[in-house]
Amino acid sequence: MTVLRTVRKLRRRLVRIVCCASCAALLARGIVPAPHEGVRT
Repeated sequence: MTVLRTVRKLRRRLVRIVCCASCAALLARGIVPAPHEGVRT
């Protein structure tokens, strides 16, 4: 059970990192407007 818990934690963290990285890359390219303009992740 502990293994499942850690796997879920790692997966959640990995997903968050990937989302942040992709959003940052898009922002750097200027494809996505600023987050405060109503962009949902």
